[in-house]
Amino acid sequence: MCGGYQRRSTDCTSHYIRESVLDEIVLASLRSVTAYAREHADEFYKIAMTNGEQKAKKLLKESEDRKAEYTARINQLDGIIRMLYEDRVIGRISPERYDTLAADLKANLKEINLQISNANLQEECILDFIDKARQYIEMPTLTPELIRVFIKRIEVFEKAEKNSRTCGNRVIIYFTFQADKGTKIDGAMVKFGSKEETVAV
Repeated sequence: MCGGYQRRSTDCTSHYIRESVLDEIVLASLRSVTAYAREHADEFYKIAMTNGEQKAKKLLKESEDRKAEYTARINQLDGIIRMLYEDRVIGRISPERYDTLAADLKANLKEINLQISNANLQEECILDFIDKARQYIEMPTLTPELIRVFIKRIEVFEKAEKNSRTCGNRVIIYFTFQADKGTKIDGAMVKFGSKEETVAV
């Protein structure tokens, strides 16, 4: 996909990258990231979860606090629904009022459960990526299966100098786990969540 596709600020010009060059870039990036995930699974997990920053640790703690808060709120809403049902049976509230209140509370419960599942999604994505990296040890060629398993999308940008044979396209590879900060793997800077390369084609 074009790197400017979603911005839609200007129409894209005709630009491309040879498939063989793109395959080489993707395969090299994929090999380095999956090898690191296989050989240093604990470190990879730690880096991908916290990005090595205090801010990420703070967000993780807030997420855990929110999970506990949501669980307590679910228990509280269950108790309220039981009390509403008892009030309806006794006749303290009308059936219509009960139905309205119960529907609101059930919608609130559904939203809280969705937020809890979203809070667990990042961890599941990272663990799945590590498992897949262990399964696919040898990657002689880039196959559709490898792309589907490890890569979300690939963006190819225009050359900085149009019609230049020496200036390369910028390519960003987004992997299937979420994170946006980079780290050093074997001396090369790798952005988890994406890997950025500039190549001459």
